[in-house]
Amino acid sequence: AVAAVLAVGIAAWPALLARRSRRWRTAAATGVALAALAYPLFAATAVTVRRNRPSTGELAVQWIRAHVPEGAAFLREDYTPALRRELYPQVHRRFAARMSLAEIRDPAWDYLLLSHSAYGRFLDPALWSQPHHQEFARRYEAMFGFDLVREFTPGWFRAGPLLRLYRLDPEEIDYRRKRLFAADRADWVSDPQIREAPRPRRLRYTRRWQYALFKEYFDAGAYRARIEYRPREAEGYLHVVSREGREVGTFPMGPEVRLDLPEPGKYFFKVFLAPPTELFGLLVEPAE
Repeated sequence: AVAAVLAVGIAAWPALLARRSRRWRTAAATGVALAALAYPLFAATAVTVRRNRPSTGELAVQWIRAHVPEGAAFLREDYTPALRRELYPQVHRRFAARMSLAEIRDPAWDYLLLSHSAYGRFLDPALWSQPHHQEFARRYEAMFGFDLVREFTPGWFRAGPLLRLYRLDPEEIDYRRKRLFAADRADWVSDPQIREAPRPRRLRYTRRWQYALFKEYFDAGAYRARIEYRPREAEGYLHVVSREGREVGTFPMGPEVRLDLPEPGKYFFKVFLAPPTELFGLLVEPAE
């Protein structure tokens, strides 16, 4: 596009130069010649720089690894980077709008990753060729109103599509003060073998340091956590972090753990235990 504009400008110069002085025409012609030579050099340089800089997808992966705790669950669509599944549970759809807004807002999910290369086609009504395209456009407009965490923008010196990372929450959040988590209902486990316990309603740790993750929206305040596991002398600890990656603390195993949640939010409770240990559940309640 830039080359086309430059070509049109060059074609128009003879008529314009004819009305100017000879010195002015010489200087102007020299400038135009330099501009014509400079653009290919600039374009070639931009291509080289793009190839040697992280793309928008690579930047997104780097940022997520640095700021989002392991175990956070992602919804992502085509043209977004794949995340390591052993770190982040994820569901991929060709278009995120194939899911209903209620499904997208399910508390099981933490983040939504969109790509302009996927959703862009639905933003122009002239491109709607199927009856459901208008509904997809409506859903994307609703998604754009979610809490935008980060945007990864391409450009002359950055390859890749425009990517948008959103935080996902239900329309109405119920901040809890107490929650009993059953072990076998863990939101995520670091190793699927943990779920292969010989007896029901428990998790069985077989390697160091596997963990089970429990997630919930909690109000701010002082809490105590009681972890039920056997044998009681087993080593372990509880790691608590907000969905946004803000550390609450790491606490050694004991009869109960005291912790302070600084603000209302979604918190991750990760129970690490050394083998052979069985986890029965986790109770989080206000401290007395």
